[in-house]
Amino acid sequence: FLIVIGPHWVEDANHQRRLDNPKDVLRQEVMHALRSPGTAIPVLVGGAGMPQKNELPRVLRPLHERNALVMRPSRWAADLRLLIDELHRLILPTAPRLPLERARTEVQALQDKYFSALSAGAAADALDTAREAQAYLDRALPLYPQDPILKVTRGYLFKNEAMALLDLERFAEARAALDQGEQAFRTLLRERRRDENAWNGLGSVQGVRADSLSRQGRADAARNAASKALAFIDKALVIAPDYPQARDDRR
Repeated sequence: FLIVIGPHWVEDANHQRRLDNPKDVLRQEVMHALRSPGTAIPVLVGGAGMPQKNELPRVLRPLHERNALVMRPSRWAADLRLLIDELHRLILPTAPRLPLERARTEVQALQDKYFSALSAGAAADALDTAREAQAYLDRALPLYPQDPILKVTRGYLFKNEAMALLDLERFAEARAALDQGEQAFRTLLRERRRDENAWNGLGSVQGVRADSLSRQGRADAARNAASKALAFIDKALVIAPDYPQARDDRR
């Protein structure tokens, strides 16, 4: 929790003290932050100082014991970097606590769980699992930003989201997820032009896009997307003729 404190946080310009009102929304949010197991960080802006203990209502006085970060207008960029670094330290795991092989294994387990739910007709559960896998990747990928497997997984997870959304007939959201997946694979191809996983990923995205268009009665557009899907998968097979996933997708 970031508790942003400005010069008039305790008392406004008219000398009114909102924090003394038990029904005040800000007071309730700060109380929740201080009582939760999460970390509450006071962030001082606009030249504000840390409130004195006797300035705070009793229920908010634990705030005074927290170390504050200062955001100075003259050093905003540098102070913002310090804040981001502190958030990374608190939120992200470290490599010793999350080895690369474990990260790969756990994200694959979530994908397996996703496909089990989808094949069982539980599209809503599958969607939740796909998003859970995205959140896991958000934590793992910053530790291993150059790992090709984790990077390509990002695109496939967007494609998985789209498949579940299609089954739920949420077509606009599915289209947005497919666009994100396509962007992820194209970004990989700018870095590694002969990445068969990324080419096949583009094919998978186009295949799901074809399915989406077909369900919406857009036959010509669906055939065009299917043709693109085959072309991308064929590029993957040119690079890696024995690539099993591309062979399966080609069939």
